[in-house]
Amino acid sequence: MRATGGGVGGEVWRFSLDRDASELARLRAFLSDDERERAARFHFERDWNRFVAGRGQLREVLGALLEISPTDVQFAYGPQGKPELSHETNLRFNLSHSQDLAVLAVTQNREVGVDLELMRPDLDTLEVAPSVFSTEECASLESLPESERLAAFYGYWTRKEAFIKALGLGFTRDTREFTVSLKPEQTLESHTILALDAPPGFAAALALRGKITP
Repeated sequence: MRATGGGVGGEVWRFSLDRDASELARLRAFLSDDERERAARFHFERDWNRFVAGRGQLREVLGALLEISPTDVQFAYGPQGKPELSHETNLRFNLSHSQDLAVLAVTQNREVGVDLELMRPDLDTLEVAPSVFSTEECASLESLPESERLAAFYGYWTRKEAFIKALGLGFTRDTREFTVSLKPEQTLESHTILALDAPPGFAAALALRGKITP
């Protein structure tokens, strides 16, 4: 586990979800009873392992920041299911995972959303785009050379999902109703949206309320 960036009003961690048996046992010990019940409902062992690894490492980071044991971290959930800390704290967080990787963003006094996606090379970007992108985004995607469309598609998508997660709305808001850009940084409806560094084959973005000050 390691921090992948600061200076954006918080910290961002990226960590692996594929852990060996001893590490999984250690992380599982941090989980609450209901989290263990959720893990047990996964049909495939790989999915069980990744859930335990993600939730355990989330608790480990938040526990360190709150200066409490990972087992004592308590969560509450918003109307659309977004988790938050039930402690008296100004910390806000959001976790996203894809395949064997997870990204965690933690901020102070500002809502945050983060998204990580594995880019599927077989995705028909032009066919899917009209169902999730604005007219402007679709036109921009169509104007690009075919070799650039996949990265652009996921660039748009991760920014949109991070923004919606920062709003805490889930997908009650139509992603076609607002437009993001592929710039490294963008302001949208009092939120700052940033592209995040991601391993080859992945795309990631962060959104947080307010402006970023140097």
